Parts: sequence; C-alpha cells; structure tokens
Amino acid sequence: MAPDDHAALREKLARLIAQPALRARLARAAVARAEHFTPARKCDAYRAAYASLHPRFAGTRAEEPACA
Repeated sequence: MAPDDHAALREKLARLIAQPALRARLARAAVARAEHFTPARKCDAYRAAYASLHPRFAGTRAEEPACA
C-alpha cells in the first residue's frame, strides 16, 4: 500500500473494525514480533555491527560496559 493511498488505508481500517478476530490475530502476531527485540538482543546486534566495522569493538561482552 502506498503511503499516500488514503482509500486503501480506509479499506484496511474498515476491515479491521469489522473483523475482531483478525484484529486479535494481528495483535498477537505484533506482540510476538516485538518480543524478539529485547534490549539484550538489540545490544548484541549493535555490538556485532560495530565489531564488523572496526576490530577495536570486537571484545567479548564481559570486557565491554553494559548497554543501557
């Protein structure tokens, strides 16, 4: 759906309003997806990204300060 397609957005929202079971299923899926992005996982991903850019950042987690 294009960001400026207001008619398509209206149709999608009307469908969600009309179908509580679909809303509930999508909500459960969203929660499950969000749980994947824990602070520890994000921290590990940032560390890995920095380590791939420069060897200075390739230390073990115990050697590094905790992510806040």
